[in-house]
Amino acid sequence: MTDDSEAPPECPVHGSRGAPAALVGRRLVELVGAWHWYGDERRDLPDIWLIDDRDRAVRCATGSDWCLIVG
Repeated sequence: MTDDSEAPPECPVHGSRGAPAALVGRRLVELVGAWHWYGDERRDLPDIWLIDDRDRAVRCATGSDWCLIVG
């Protein structure tokens, strides 16, 4: 049985990148993406930045251990 007051799990490598609740209510106005290349090989997933109406960027990417990084 889990306690609802427990903190949400966080990545052991990257830690917590902020509170997801802080993203609620923002208006998305732009999306920017970047593929990373190593020689002739492209990384499997891009890094993506969500730009809101306050001109703040939120980066979405994957860590080296394939965890989702949002922050």
